[in-house]
Amino acid sequence: MCPVKLPEGGSDTLIGLDFQCACGRRHKVEVKHVSVGSGIIRNVPQVLRELGLTGRFALVYDKHIGPIAERMLFPVLDRPGIRYEHICYEKPDEVKASVESSDEMRSMLPKDLDFLMVMGSGTMNDLTKWAATVLGIPYVVVATAPSMNGYTSSISALSHGGFKTTQDITPAAAVVADVDILKEAPLDMIRAGMGDLLSKNVCNADWRLSHHLKNTYFCEVPSQMTRRQETYYLAHAAELGARDAEAVRQLTEAVMNSGFSMAIVGESSPSSGSEHLISHYWEMQCEMSGRPINLHGAQVGVGTLIAAEIYERARRMRPDDIDLDRARKNHKNADQLREIINQYYGEVAERTFEEMSRKAVSWPEKERELTTFKSNWEDIWRDLERFLRPRAELEQALAAACGPTRASEFGFSRQETADAIRFSRLMRNRYTILDLTDEVGWLDTWADDIAEEFAG
Repeated sequence: MCPVKLPEGGSDTLIGLDFQCACGRRHKVEVKHVSVGSGIIRNVPQVLRELGLTGRFALVYDKHIGPIAERMLFPVLDRPGIRYEHICYEKPDEVKASVESSDEMRSMLPKDLDFLMVMGSGTMNDLTKWAATVLGIPYVVVATAPSMNGYTSSISALSHGGFKTTQDITPAAAVVADVDILKEAPLDMIRAGMGDLLSKNVCNADWRLSHHLKNTYFCEVPSQMTRRQETYYLAHAAELGARDAEAVRQLTEAVMNSGFSMAIVGESSPSSGSEHLISHYWEMQCEMSGRPINLHGAQVGVGTLIAAEIYERARRMRPDDIDLDRARKNHKNADQLREIINQYYGEVAERTFEEMSRKAVSWPEKERELTTFKSNWEDIWRDLERFLRPRAELEQALAAACGPTRASEFGFSRQETADAIRFSRLMRNRYTILDLTDEVGWLDTWADDIAEEFAG
């Protein structure tokens, strides 16, 4: 169980958190300021002063946020002693969350800046945090939608050469999230935040599963962070669709805590597992085929329902259903894995294989892992169930918020959905329920049936 009791309250109560954990790592929140509330955008100058950010900076945003910045933020910043330039980064098409886009945006910035400020959400936040890290300067975020957990995280989810990557970055110095702005965000973005948060019920189980079978690092503290507002936003999901200020505030606090859960352990496992792999697979396929990219959190929500379904099917199995002879015949060598990856990952196949090969093991080692699972079946499942919620409960919350619950709502076919279920596990050095069920031969059997339900 969790070795430490976190303070009650909002995400601001975690500022300054710094302790040596029983997991063996030191946990530290490096973000120096987080505020979530109504009307707090007017406090931005005070936040800058308190953090000693008094130099020259660039405020960046995109064409969608430009009118909001002009109306809400420019008047706050246009006062004596504040030196800044504002830059609208826009392209003929939608701006992509990529290293290449961040580099292009960085080339537009004035020289000799002391820090950056971004007004926006997912993509612009990722581009700016990577640019600030490359430049070696701090950055401040003025959030515009509770759509994702990247505001307070220490990673940036960017594609590089078409391949989805996770880049380590310097966390934001401050995050200011004005609920008056957030609740007016497009409803699809508010619902995407709900989808992203629901994934914590799956990814922490995946993280724990990897710990049991592969002895990878695990800590209980991140899960405690992501559970803090969960009871509220699950019970009030319908109010998000009505832009209720308190529901949006609670959701925003939760996405901030989710970002912290990754930052304190230095990896994304507490907030990204099998459900994110499914979403990343769809994103990469869309990018390779030139189709529009869907909202990340919305796809993650559907990926969470699929992963929860896989967990529930696996839980209904019994230890005797693990046939080691079948698993041995199903075990893939490097050449077989490369052939599959070449077929489904196209132009990014080489990089995908490099990533996948890091978690590939020999059959004797895999046999030991599966034997461990088979021999400790009930104990492992009781442990995993601490993190899992029923698929029906998660789906009910998404539906109450009027968020997507099916892959077909994004235009994905049954085949594309089945392929994501079968092959998304190949893109990351991360062990999840997709790997386990593939290794014992269940996933291939279930994939078409699940795809029929989610994209039929």
